[in-house]
Amino acid sequence: MKIAVVKYNAGNIYSVDYALKRLGVEAIITSDKETLMSADKIIFPGVGEAATTMNYLRQHKLDEVIKAAEAVVANKNRTAEEVNKAYSDLIDAVISLEKKGNKAALKAMLEKAAAVLEDSDAYVAATIEGLADVKADAQAVYDNDDAVQNEVNAAVRTLTLKLAEARLLGDVDNDGAVTTADSTALLAASAELTELDADAAAAADVNGDGVADTGDAALILEYAAEKVAGF
Repeated sequence: MKIAVVKYNAGNIYSVDYALKRLGVEAIITSDKETLMSADKIIFPGVGEAATTMNYLRQHKLDEVIKAAEAVVANKNRTAEEVNKAYSDLIDAVISLEKKGNKAALKAMLEKAAAVLEDSDAYVAATIEGLADVKADAQAVYDNDDAVQNEVNAAVRTLTLKLAEARLLGDVDNDGAVTTADSTALLAASAELTELDADAAAAADVNGDGVADTGDAALILEYAAEKVAGF
């Protein structure tokens, strides 16, 4: 028996394949129409959250195709031609899921980039240089209805890496937040007990005078204590 697992973006495909292998079943993971049409059985994987899957299927109109196919199956007077067409339409709709990229992760990263750019004064300028351009490129992929998954994944990766470079002013220890620990780290460096690297020094210079010192440490402490809203 030839079993095919539909390859599409929202499916937990390889978990299904692993489960089948444990049962001694070798399946073909594919989005090729001819392979799917010739299979004896087709498995259409789902994901952990049903709502996510259904929203994705509705977005690509697969739910409508499924309902149309169900209507054909329910029709006792159906013809072989109607059955074949319904099956072919269903396969075409499934394949379109692979061709069109799932953009949920890209949307999340675009929103994060927008938030960083909107609050750009809170970041070390050099660490967000070029972010607007990278975001614009990613937005173009997001707006492209014909973007395939590889393009979407590449845009997510590039934008994620660029966002990882962003560093908050005052975040001396680079843990993603400005806390009293940052003030302590700067005071230790000011007392020459430790040494800051160039990136840490740039983040520590919250008053913008070109020197990371006790004055900056005091400002960071006030910010951490919510006595000031920003630098």
